This record gives sequence, structure tokens and C-alpha cells, in this order.
Amino acid sequence: MITVTVMAHTKTMASTLPHFRKMFAKNWQGQSFTIAGSDKVWSDAAIDYFSTLDGNVTVLMLDDYLLSDHVDHHKVNLCCNYLRVHLEIGCIRLNPCPGPEMDYSEFPWLGEFSRTQDYILSLQPTVWRVSCLIDLMREGESAHDLERLGQQRARDSKWRFLGTRENLISINNLMRMGDIDPAVLDWVNSQ
Repeated sequence: MITVTVMAHTKTMASTLPHFRKMFAKNWQGQSFTIAGSDKVWSDAAIDYFSTLDGNVTVLMLDDYLLSDHVDHHKVNLCCNYLRVHLEIGCIRLNPCPGPEMDYSEFPWLGEFSRTQDYILSLQPTVWRVSCLIDLMREGESAHDLERLGQQRARDSKWRFLGTRENLISINNLMRMGDIDPAVLDWVNSQ
């Protein structure tokens, strides 16, 4: 079973969620998701939510990352199950943006991020071990802060970080610098 959590930015979710729902339904048919978020700072809301999540693995997506192609449900499910069995792994990023530098595992489409690689921690669509995600978050941080400041925390952590060498989840980012990207909105409206 795949659990998908969409962490919403409360300032923008009124404008992003209708588009997110449309593209999610089109590209990941039969899969449901839970929207989490509140008026709290992003990381505070995320820590609150993930601390109560029933299950140790979730696919985390942000509300402004719109699915742009069909999701490889089979491989995403493999990643979720792989993470459940391999307790040293903190996450598996589901699109190579950037991809992992090192080889890893019996799956040729899966690799490992080196400790020195940029963006070892990313909020691109990723299967997360919930305890790892909580370990890397700090109260009072925005999603952007977590990606920027969390890099060193990830490098210093006990966790291993994996990623795919191919897109299992392809996305278009609806928001650019806090505003809706008109070109992406035109693309959504043409779907």
C-alpha cells in the first residue's frame, strides 16, 4: 500500500490544490492522498502531522508540484516496500533532479547519494521514512529552509539517501518565486 501525503503551503494552497487534484487524478489513477498543512510555519505543521501518521513510510509531495505524466505505480510501490525492509535508508527520491552519484542495490534504476552531493535532501517527490524526515526537520523552518539548511543535517545523519535514475513521478512546478507560473497554468488548463 502506498500512502501519499501532500504538504500544503497555506498561503498558496487555495490556488494550487485545485490544479494539484486535477493532475493527480489524471496521472495517478486509483491512488488517494492526504492533504496536511495548517496556519503554522511549514515545518511545525509537518512535524505535527508526521508525528501522528499511522505508518512508517509515506510519499511526500508539495502542493505546487503537479504531476505531469503517468506515475510508475509499480516502481513507486517497490520503493515503498524496499524502504520498509531496509531500515538504514531514510528516503528514496522518485525523480532524478539531481540523480544519485553512486550505484546501489539490485535495481539498476536506483542509486545512492554521496554525502558530499548537492541536494542530498530535497522536497521533490520522495518516499520518506517518517522518522528520518522528522529527524531532519527543525521547528520554525519553511520548506525552502529545510532544503537549504537540512543539507548538512542530512550529511551528518545516520541515514542513507537513495534516488531513482529515471522519473517515477514527473512534475511541473506551478509556483515560481511565490507566484503562479503562467506557462504552467496554461499547460494545466490545456489538459
